[in-house]
Amino acid sequence: MQSFFRIFLAAIIGIMIGLTFSFDDFFLLEKHESRKYHSLRDEVLDKVHQKYINEINYENKSANIDQIINNLDKYSEYIDASEYENVVLGAKGIYRGIGLKIDQYHNIITNVFSGSPAEEAGIMKGDKIVKINNQFVHDNSKINLRDLIANSKIDTTITISRSSISDDLIFKIKKRNFLLPSTESKVVDSYYCYLKIDTFNNKTKLEISNTVKNNCNSISKIQGFVIDVRDNPGGTLEAAIDVSDLFLKKGVIVSAKGRDNEIIFVRTASENDILYGLPIALIINKNSASAAEIFAGALQDNKRAILVGDATTYGKGSIQEVVPLSNGGALILTTARYFRPSGDPISDIGIKPDIKISYKNTKDLGMKKSETSNKDAYLSNAITLLKNRKNYF
Repeated sequence: MQSFFRIFLAAIIGIMIGLTFSFDDFFLLEKHESRKYHSLRDEVLDKVHQKYINEINYENKSANIDQIINNLDKYSEYIDASEYENVVLGAKGIYRGIGLKIDQYHNIITNVFSGSPAEEAGIMKGDKIVKINNQFVHDNSKINLRDLIANSKIDTTITISRSSISDDLIFKIKKRNFLLPSTESKVVDSYYCYLKIDTFNNKTKLEISNTVKNNCNSISKIQGFVIDVRDNPGGTLEAAIDVSDLFLKKGVIVSAKGRDNEIIFVRTASENDILYGLPIALIINKNSASAAEIFAGALQDNKRAILVGDATTYGKGSIQEVVPLSNGGALILTTARYFRPSGDPISDIGIKPDIKISYKNTKDLGMKKSETSNKDAYLSNAITLLKNRKNYF
């Protein structure tokens, strides 16, 4: 295995990199039983010849599956049946785990997801982790807490300390599938809506629509939106397009080219800006990748948002297609490269912020205290830009 599944597990019980799903071959296999292969290796090789972005010729006819895949780019790989199941569930916003978000440096639980096993067990936001299974942890520990939880086969035993209770509490939590929200939102500094997008999946568009309708629904009061895609590793292509379309009245969102530089598609906005033109500040960082870069590029090139961050984004400008195989596993193959509305590529280049800031160099901006912005220099900068929007928008 290469990068995919490690990334999938690393980000709080599972997040996906940019993918587009195609189940055509799966249905063809169901309908045309005569379409059979002598071996899994032959099937893999055939799919690579059919779909991979570059034409591949194998002189070594005895090459095994690993050798075939290793000849491709770093984003292409073979995954087994259980990994493929996680990919399909992840695209639907369903994840397997216990449902915690952890501050790795201080061992503090920063979020307990609604409907998760952790919430049902009674773990609370603000609890401090003392021990996972039989492993003690401490502040600034080099132990990766997420890996400890992810590597637990079925049950995870977590010992926590809670400020309101003198004795440590012990929870034994069983992993299971649960629906994990891809966004968080709140009103900050009284007049601005903050929207954090953790990943792009099939539920993200609806979540954002509900946020605008319910959490930030007073357009006459709300003066701007801050959208945060820091550390967002991507998601599905369609979700990135759908979310971009929510904020655009016109313009190209993204285009893609496949083998031989052939244009595969051009996607444009549908004239329905959910915010009716309210200004947007979009926060990015070096870990904003793939679908997050499609979103950032669409808003930047269409002059719909000003981008704020400390670095250029990751630079993942390729599209991976998930190709089911007859053994229950799947291939993840790079089948296209996408381009910004301007026509510029993203691969190995990324997207630069319009306003580059550094946390180390940022001083108090004189904002009144709020639960979110007073400890986040990037959010503070974004709100300041929105306040001075006549100078930037």
